[in-house]
Amino acid sequence: MPCYADTVVKIKCVRKTERKDTKLVIVWAIGTYPVDREGSEIEMVLFVPIEPDERDLEIQAVFEKDRFYSVGGKIVPSSYEGVRRPKVMIIG
Repeated sequence: MPCYADTVVKIKCVRKTERKDTKLVIVWAIGTYPVDREGSEIEMVLFVPIEPDERDLEIQAVFEKDRFYSVGGKIVPSSYEGVRRPKVMIIG
């Protein structure tokens, strides 16, 4: 069941894809929460404009590995390769 939440995550891996047809950068990341536990993972998808001057830097940071971020948004159940984990869709 979807819900809304805010949490701090530590980013484990990041993949960025530029889509020139939509003028967006799609950022996919896996983070751990709470940050002191490695077993709890969350998948995140972020859509930001390609042009940096069109981004709101306060809410549209592009994730970097081994950094900490406060994320919030709609959390939905997800599974990948048989592993269930929550997924956050962040559209800014």
